[in-house]
Amino acid sequence: MKPGLILMAFFFTVSVAMRAQVAPAATGPGTATGFGGVQLDGVLHYDLRYAQTVQISGGQDGQLMSIVSGDAGYTTLGKRRLFTMQYGGGYSWSLDDGSGSGNLYQRLTLSQEVSGRRWKLMGSDNVSYFYETPTTGFSGVPGSGEPIGGGGSGSSPNQTILATTRNVDNTSSALYSQQLDHATSLGGVFTYGILRFPDSNGQDSNQVLVGLQISRRLDARNSIQAQYSYAHYSFPGSVTTMDTHTVMFGYLRTWNRYFKTTVFLGPEWTKMSNVYTLSSTSPPTEILTQFPTMTGLALNASASYIKRSTTAIVSYTQADTGSSGALGQGQIGIGSRNVMLGLTQQFGKKFSLQATGAYMRSQSLQQGLQQSAVTTSEYGEAQATRKLGRYFSVFANYTVEQQSSGIPLPANAVSGVYQVIGFGLGYTPRDIRLKK
Repeated sequence: MKPGLILMAFFFTVSVAMRAQVAPAATGPGTATGFGGVQLDGVLHYDLRYAQTVQISGGQDGQLMSIVSGDAGYTTLGKRRLFTMQYGGGYSWSLDDGSGSGNLYQRLTLSQEVSGRRWKLMGSDNVSYFYETPTTGFSGVPGSGEPIGGGGSGSSPNQTILATTRNVDNTSSALYSQQLDHATSLGGVFTYGILRFPDSNGQDSNQVLVGLQISRRLDARNSIQAQYSYAHYSFPGSVTTMDTHTVMFGYLRTWNRYFKTTVFLGPEWTKMSNVYTLSSTSPPTEILTQFPTMTGLALNASASYIKRSTTAIVSYTQADTGSSGALGQGQIGIGSRNVMLGLTQQFGKKFSLQATGAYMRSQSLQQGLQQSAVTTSEYGEAQATRKLGRYFSVFANYTVEQQSSGIPLPANAVSGVYQVIGFGLGYTPRDIRLKK
């Protein structure tokens, strides 16, 4: 069985198990029983939505689609052992011909945190299945009516080209932090991730990342950090591998209760290699070809403003990554520059406006392709939501995507302008408090 199919089987098993266990949880006033009879103590939240959309691409007549989707989140109340779960997914089908094969999408994140008086350990896993490149919101599918503001994005960092192709993404991480004194902390992270395309129309990739970080709080508003990270990328079916070493120095500033900024920058060294195996020799011989090391600037900057009914976040990242996620010349070894933003504005208790967007620029790092293999992608979505009573709401949204490239893109990539107009109905009950 392919790795992507194994992940999907596991993913669906977890989703069904959680549905089966949470539903009959209430066993008495204020009590709840979870997995294997273990008592739970936390907060469960979920919502459901139905949307109708019109998808317009390349000047053609719009295609009518329906989307049924939902979200669920669970958080324990313990301070020393904090567990969180967030799920989002749905299914879409065409109203024109009733087709919907392959239009299932799901995403699940799990994290477990254990902490002591001066230390903290956290493990997390993020697994997703989409029928197109994820963009807006947690689940990444435009027009579904899911909350989209606050700077959140469903876009995978391994997919810098917008495409309509099925993909499976799974990333697991372990983080540890230790408080050395009242102002200094030391941390480390290990991450392993894979990206797979079940239809063999995208660039599969693996990533391993190890990082160390030291932080120093200067005063109540200012902090500095230094960090080092090493990443190794490999590509099933390809002889090419890629390694990056990055050293970054950061400054974090809290200007007031509402506005914060962070800036990280430093040198990045990238080396690409080809490994060939000669099967004609006994034993088989490996031949390693290394290209010259490339030196660049890695940058990560963000600003956030959060005040009562307003949330605004903007971020910029610049770094080398393994692949763009789409097949085509120069799609292994990418220098990416991304700008992402999000805005949420609440008007009273019943009406809200949300907006999110991104600009992504991908440039090949392979020799001889630096000037031509450049692809730019932009997307943005705006959504208005109005509550109807205590539990129901209506929403309307508009999404636009645009993509152009100096190289030929595969047939499944978004080309030109793609638009989605949607509206629908949502149901959001009160949070369910699960107690021991």
